[in-house]
Amino acid sequence: MRNSIVSMLMCLLFVSCGKNEQQFQTYESMAEELDVLSPIDSLAFVFQKDKLLSSAKVKEVGSGEFLTIDELDLKDKIVCYISDIQCSTCIDQELELIKEFYTKDDFVLLGKYSSERDFRLYLLLREFDLPAYLVETSPSNLLTRFTNPTYFKLDSDWCPSSVYFASISTPNKSRQYHKIMSSVN
Repeated sequence: MRNSIVSMLMCLLFVSCGKNEQQFQTYESMAEELDVLSPIDSLAFVFQKDKLLSSAKVKEVGSGEFLTIDELDLKDKIVCYISDIQCSTCIDQELELIKEFYTKDDFVLLGKYSSERDFRLYLLLREFDLPAYLVETSPSNLLTRFTNPTYFKLDSDWCPSSVYFASISTPNKSRQYHKIMSSVN
């Protein structure tokens, strides 16, 4: 509804400013594209403008070694963020897809759990053997607010790109995302 009102106001503005018909149609189609964006897509756009804190601390699950985000080799890797406040069924579904599509060379899992033991056990029971790190210091205030597993790649400015929010209700979209992203690497 809000986008429709904004669209109408934009249309009135462009008509009153004397824009030609071709420009008006361009703006009208842009407004239609905005109308079809879901709230989750809007969140992805906002998240892409949020730089990760490179000095955030993480703990490697296997060795227990403490590192900072900038010490991890995240170049050209898919990063997944999960937490104990997220839907465990969604996470289970996504961990299976991750194991199917990625290797140790192109994937990193970041987990924000209140208990290191719970996080380790969770991954062990699911036979998850890709690189995993327990988040000690949040790399992003925005990242911790999402209630779905969140995927992204980092650009050269430490900003997330190719952001995707997984959902139990759209397993085919998750499969499609992973298929595309694993072929890019």
